[in-house]
Amino acid sequence: MIILNFLWLLALAPSGLAGDDYALSFGGGFGLSTLNAGTPPWFTLGPEFHFKADTRLKNNWRLEFGYSTYKAYDDATATGEFQLGSTKSGRTRAWSGFDISGLIKYRWFPAGDKLGFTAGLGLGLSNWRMADPGSGLTLATSDERGITTEFKTSEIFLTTVTGFDYRFREKWKFGVDLYANYLTGAGREFSSAVEDSLGNWSFRIGLSLSYLFGAKKHKPRWDEIRTEYHEPPEVEMTSTAVPETPKTEVVENLYKDSDRDGVPDNMDNCPGTPPEAAGFIDIRGCPIDSDADSYPDYIDGCPHNPRGARVDRSGCPLDSDKDGVPDGLDDCPETEPGLVVDRFGCVKILGLNVPEMIDIRYRANSFEIDPYSKQKLDSIAKVLKEASTVMVTIYGYTDKTGSDADNKKLSQKRANRIRDYLVSRGVGAERLNPIGRGATAFIASNKTESGRRQNRRVELVFSR
Repeated sequence: MIILNFLWLLALAPSGLAGDDYALSFGGGFGLSTLNAGTPPWFTLGPEFHFKADTRLKNNWRLEFGYSTYKAYDDATATGEFQLGSTKSGRTRAWSGFDISGLIKYRWFPAGDKLGFTAGLGLGLSNWRMADPGSGLTLATSDERGITTEFKTSEIFLTTVTGFDYRFREKWKFGVDLYANYLTGAGREFSSAVEDSLGNWSFRIGLSLSYLFGAKKHKPRWDEIRTEYHEPPEVEMTSTAVPETPKTEVVENLYKDSDRDGVPDNMDNCPGTPPEAAGFIDIRGCPIDSDADSYPDYIDGCPHNPRGARVDRSGCPLDSDKDGVPDGLDDCPETEPGLVVDRFGCVKILGLNVPEMIDIRYRANSFEIDPYSKQKLDSIAKVLKEASTVMVTIYGYTDKTGSDADNKKLSQKRANRIRDYLVSRGVGAERLNPIGRGATAFIASNKTESGRRQNRRVELVFSR
């Protein structure tokens, strides 16, 4: 497929009427991508973002380097492999990762130098993983030896690209490209059953905006304009006497400097500057105050504070809550000690954008929280009290031991106990939603005690 696609487009190359006139281009954009799965459920089209740079090799041949990141979900309700989007209830896996590639491309111009068509071949390295669509945790699978391993890998792929671009400015162009990637399997070490369920093709179509370096400007041709030469008319020149500039009177005290700061009195805006300010005077004769805190540099214990910070009597910044952000610049001046803050002095809640797994050391059939885990929950409770708009879903899990009904009840008790503990630490109960999932979504093997202990866990998922 790759070879036929490339040869079909290359056959049109002799119709080119122009060539590339820029040395290098750099751009990026977005589009859609999907994995052509070997067996259902099919993966639907998901978003992708990419960056690329290419350079001229010879004539119309170019070398391109690309980077793309993508994410797509499979859907049990999908009837075809190219369905756009998926439903949350039908998702069982999330396929995501990034590709790095290099291609040799040929560009030709059948309709002038603004519209160009492209075909190319190359190879790259794909780094991807399969994850749970709800929690985002990497799924488990089996390798060639039947040992449980994470469902992720890096493998080599072959790629082909076809597309076109339109140069709408001297140094800008817009393009549409279709990439077909053949996943060779070189680097994968999964079992044969897992390999059979995976597809060998991934497709990506994207829109790009690129800036051109070293582009030549297209200057329009102008007919030579000829004009007759006419002698300028003679103008009688008359002389005008220039009045003599009167001499200015010399001022005796022109260079007098009363405070000896190096600025003459007639130019000194601060004539009473003390001698100890010597070396810290501006061109107007006034003491320099670099940080504008009303304490001149020659008496300022901290002369380079951030502008706007409140300072003490020595000119050093005040920090009431000891979070590293001075008063006056701190939007949250009463933050509890020990919390991580952003540059505005408020609690940094970026960590709440990803699920938090609490590795509680549960004994079999137990739902009690160990002291070590309580310390971690205390830290989370502090952040949640500051981030009052964040909601939390608490998922409880068990290992494979016992019946499904008993495991479901036990996992619900574990989730409820976490909720009750966070409520006791000041987090509103209306923000907490405990859900027991039973013996599902294992992250380790249930054949060993160590693996079963890892599966007995609780996960916190945050949302706004």
